[in-house]
Amino acid sequence: KRLPDNAIVLADAGAHLAWLGYYLQIAPGQNFRKPGGFGPMAGNVNGALGVKLAHPDRTVIVGCGDGCDLLSGFELLTAVQYDIPVIWIVFNNAEFQLIKLYQ
Repeated sequence: KRLPDNAIVLADAGAHLAWLGYYLQIAPGQNFRKPGGFGPMAGNVNGALGVKLAHPDRTVIVGCGDGCDLLSGFELLTAVQYDIPVIWIVFNNAEFQLIKLYQ
């Protein structure tokens, strides 16, 4: 219900952006980054590691769909191996929903 005061929230491309946009309330001192209209899938999942290394004193949270999560397994392994504390929130709808929508 409440983000840390200094949270950095990153989102990846996908239908889950609608949920993040609806429920996420960013306060002063917090940051939110989402991909542009043609942003890559899983770009912020791996980018979160760099953000955390650049801002070790801030909480870094990534909201991604299950498709983006499947594309980025090695980032999770890297985070564990090098003790990079990033929080992943995975929205699981068992499909690439935006791709399905436009097919």
